[in-house]
Amino acid sequence: MKNNIIPASLAITSMRDSGYKTAAHAIAELIDNSIQATATNVQLLCIDKSKQGGLRAVKHVDQVAIFDDGKGMAKHVLQQALQFGGGLHREDSSGIGKFGMGLPSATISQCRRLDVYSWQNGICHYTYLDVNEIEAGNLENVPEPIEKPVPEVWREAIGEDYNPEHGTIAIWSDLDRISWKTSKSLYIHSEKLIGRMYRYFINDNRVKIRFKSFTNEISLTRTDNKLFKANDPLFLMKNTVLPDLPGNYINETFFEPFGEEQVIHVESSSGLRGVVKIKYSRVQRSIHQELQRVASVAVGSTKWGKIAAENQGVSIVRSGRELKVTEIFSSVSEPRERWFGVEVSFSPELDELFGVTFDKQDVVNFERIDLKVEAENEGYDSENSKEYSEFVDIFEREKSDRYWIYFIGKEIQANLKDLKSYVKTLAESKPQNNNPDEQPTLSKAEHTAKKIAEKRIAEKRPTNSDRKFHDPETPAKEKIDKIKETLSREGVDVVEAETVARTLVTSDCNVKFMEQPLKGNILFDVAREAGTIIVLLNSNHEFYQFYDSVDDDKKELLKLVLIAWAQVEDNSSETERSDMEDIRSRWGKEVKKYLFELNN
Repeated sequence: MKNNIIPASLAITSMRDSGYKTAAHAIAELIDNSIQATATNVQLLCIDKSKQGGLRAVKHVDQVAIFDDGKGMAKHVLQQALQFGGGLHREDSSGIGKFGMGLPSATISQCRRLDVYSWQNGICHYTYLDVNEIEAGNLENVPEPIEKPVPEVWREAIGEDYNPEHGTIAIWSDLDRISWKTSKSLYIHSEKLIGRMYRYFINDNRVKIRFKSFTNEISLTRTDNKLFKANDPLFLMKNTVLPDLPGNYINETFFEPFGEEQVIHVESSSGLRGVVKIKYSRVQRSIHQELQRVASVAVGSTKWGKIAAENQGVSIVRSGRELKVTEIFSSVSEPRERWFGVEVSFSPELDELFGVTFDKQDVVNFERIDLKVEAENEGYDSENSKEYSEFVDIFEREKSDRYWIYFIGKEIQANLKDLKSYVKTLAESKPQNNNPDEQPTLSKAEHTAKKIAEKRIAEKRPTNSDRKFHDPETPAKEKIDKIKETLSREGVDVVEAETVARTLVTSDCNVKFMEQPLKGNILFDVAREAGTIIVLLNSNHEFYQFYDSVDDDKKELLKLVLIAWAQVEDNSSETERSDMEDIRSRWGKEVKKYLFELNN
């Protein structure tokens, strides 16, 4: 009888909680293996099946696979690859793999069954892991690989990228822990993350990463086929997930390099030498001005501004593969910081210095270091100038790992000071209008609202807001200032707030539809000032993704529906209005639930 210190059944349960943030992060571990195997084509394959859910059949993702056309694995290598810590990438310090935990660890964090087929010189070997068998005590070792062909259904799914001479496919099934229920949802939540992680490989055409989804009821039917695009947080690459820039800027990069790339030669305390590179970028002023000119919302609320916000922070890149984006040097509460980018890249020799975790999701040693706090931690009195100077002298002379982290952080902070000064001037960079008579135009929905208001007034049944807005005793400047102040309180950029206020007053229209990030579950809000009715669609709400995807005519129809609600709300008594505001809040929460179920 064996007396294992940690029984396999207990260990596997613990290891399943290995801490992968999402299914996309776990999938990235398998993509790492593919790139390490010199693959030029990688596919994320999903097969959906239907199951009965109440009155209708509901699709759910049944199997997920990663295929690559890399060099494949020999029989003994395949067996080792399924052992925890057994991967041979640990012997290659220059690659994006290394820790030998990726395939089994990432797999069991998401599912209970892994089947792997790998082939070289046309000979395919197969083995598997099964959590159920391990928990029951029926599987203690990785089964010895056997010769077995790739199932026909998977060869069909792979299609033209299938090379009978070499390749690998890892298949997940019994997906009990995957957080997204459909292949569509898996892609939506993975697209930008995987595009950002592997942006250099994608941009340099070293590898193509493709997403395919299928249904498999009676036969295999393909439902989606897309290439992942690079997602560059520095916005210096072209042909990325970023939508085309407007006008003459369509072939330009969104940002421009800021200064020269910094190259720091580091020698760690263990004697290993490596290189750290720091790159900076900032939005091109002329492009920011163009977006101000053409957008009907604040630049930060445009599709370009939203992607910039999603990528805000310092990108940490190891061997060309992003590990994480950290916010330790930035503030998400300062939206203008989306307009610059910072990237720190390093070679794998410096893994220990940066504190790279085995799942390649974090760099635990990378932090902002305060030298005074550091001195106190080492037993020095930081308020005593002599003691503090002595500590600094030793710290800089000995060049410990902590010194290098401090030095890198100091370089970043010095450049951030200039970048922050630059972006603060962007709001002041309002483009000049050479035609003083030219004013921003109203949308179709706003024109319709204006016509309806004019008809009410002509029929001598104006609302209180109509009377207030058209009051000849109130100067135009006073109206503009009041509307501008109200919009600013709602979080609208000061330049846009003034533009909107002037547009309403000069066009004699008291209704405005805007897209604005709002707090909570509310789908839309209604603001009132000086007789105006301003409908604010919450760009943080799940509904906004649907709204943003439809064509302009459908957008105008949706605008009209919400403007009509706002008009009824505005023309109601105080009690009725309070009730309608409460209904709006509860309705927004309910819509959020329904859309979550629809998309998952």
